[in-house]
Amino acid sequence: MEQLLKQILSEVQGVKQDVAGLKQDVAGLKEGQLRLEQDVTGLKQDVLGLKEGQLRLEQDVTGLKQDVLGLKEGQLRLEQDITGLKQDVIAIKAEQLEASKKIDGIYQSVVRIEGRQPQDIFALLTTINQSLQQKNSEVLVLNEEMLGVKGTLHRLTRQ
Repeated sequence: MEQLLKQILSEVQGVKQDVAGLKQDVAGLKEGQLRLEQDVTGLKQDVLGLKEGQLRLEQDVTGLKQDVLGLKEGQLRLEQDITGLKQDVIAIKAEQLEASKKIDGIYQSVVRIEGRQPQDIFALLTTINQSLQQKNSEVLVLNEEMLGVKGTLHRLTRQ
């Protein structure tokens, strides 16, 4: 029986050692679990940080979209202004062409007038000269008649 007791005692000591080993293993598992929980907490914080970063990125993207929309509206207004300016330039060119045609017409008239002016002046002077010659002839005839009347009047007054 002693041997049996020794054997039981030996087995109890083996069980104690096994229990002590299990306790160490459990303690190691608890430490591992604690480290895992800390890692999970760190991961949760990282995920939370990522979510916050994603939210900021989404807000930035929304802001950029609004900025792009504003730029597009500005570009549209600029394009409309440019279209208006192009139409104004076309109208100005048309008016300039019309004015150029009018100036050309005036120039042609002036050239025509200047070209014919000496001829017109010569014709007027010739007409005036002819009229003066005709009037001079009439004056001479009248002078001769007046001289004749004077002579007759003078003779009559003497008689």
